[in-house]
Amino acid sequence: MKKYFVLLILVSAFAVLPFATKAASFYVVPPVLASGQETTVVLGINTENQSVNAVELNLKFSSDDFFIKDINNGNSIINFWVDKPSFSNEKGSVSFSGIIAGGYSGRSGELLKIDLTAKNQGDKNFSVQGAEVLLNDGKGTEAKITADSLELSVESAVEPSKLPAIKDNSPPELFLPQVVKDANIFDGKYFLVFATQDKNYGINYYEVKEMHAISIFGFKFGFAKWVRAESPYLLKDQKLESYIYVKAIDKSGNSRIVILPPVNKLLWYENK
Repeated sequence: MKKYFVLLILVSAFAVLPFATKAASFYVVPPVLASGQETTVVLGINTENQSVNAVELNLKFSSDDFFIKDINNGNSIINFWVDKPSFSNEKGSVSFSGIIAGGYSGRSGELLKIDLTAKNQGDKNFSVQGAEVLLNDGKGTEAKITADSLELSVESAVEPSKLPAIKDNSPPELFLPQVVKDANIFDGKYFLVFATQDKNYGINYYEVKEMHAISIFGFKFGFAKWVRAESPYLLKDQKLESYIYVKAIDKSGNSRIVILPPVNKLLWYENK
């Protein structure tokens, strides 16, 4: 995660804190599940009153114990994903890494929601195969972490059931992309930084288009195609004469579009 430290500086305001010997820990709730029942568990972090701004976590589980249906990051304290949450039932793995702009300090910081089914009764766990938490101290100091595994208890079997469907007609939250450049990223060229959240099922993907558009009497004329994009996104128009459209699409198909006007705006007679 250290290789993303430059990006961390761009998107996070650091607060200098004294060195702390407390240890952060991960947890899952509820800790007790029913065998055969699809349940949503929350994976979270307790920072022990330390302010942290980056988390990387790799979990392993037995495919004989759990089946994961989906992962939802819609209410996560992480707002810039370096590696988006992913899982594999075949490999028995869950992994992600991300940045918390401005830092987080608390006992119940939600990282992910995991929809899963416990297959068998007994004491089960997700083992921590790799974890890193960085303090919000302006230095990228690694926080101490406790716990080698996240313990769960699976009780008597019940008839399989499904989670009630939640109708989601709400678009992702409003956000403001930024055009920036840094000598250490994209060879000093201009790029776009963006992120938002969706409180229901999470963001699915983003699209970007750059359009040379001429505005005449308030009407914009121009054509461009949407392309899948991730932040940071290298801008094609390094002259910054284009309108930049950023679309966030959530897992329910709802979308929100934000438009940035050209930094160097063309006049109506300078059509290209």
